Amino acid sequence: GGTGIDGLCLPETMLGLPLSVLSKLPPLLMQSGDADDLTKSSMRARTVLQRAGVKSALEVYPGFHGFLGFPVAWLQQLFPHKWDWVRSTRPATRQLVRFLRD
Repeated sequence: GGTGIDGLCLPETMLGLPLSVLSKLPPLLMQSGDADDLTKSSMRARTVLQRAGVKSALEVYPGFHGFLGFPVAWLQQLFPHKWDWVRSTRPATRQLVRFLRD
């Protein structure tokens, strides 16, 4: 069972773990791209984690999920037609640093 979000059924578990186990997880930041097929599952995961009492956030940036960890200059050369994806690198990385610092 579970409650729905956007017409999808939310499980009472995630990765087979009950809410009582999930509740022991540390704060979690998830970052995804709006063109990524994994964004909906990330939304469901965030909702389940919040239901378990885990401080969790999901940030959705333009592009695909692989925008972290690559220097912007490389991305601009490799993917000049995917500028939204490249442009997402800086704000996503800044937010990740803030999350880890706090």
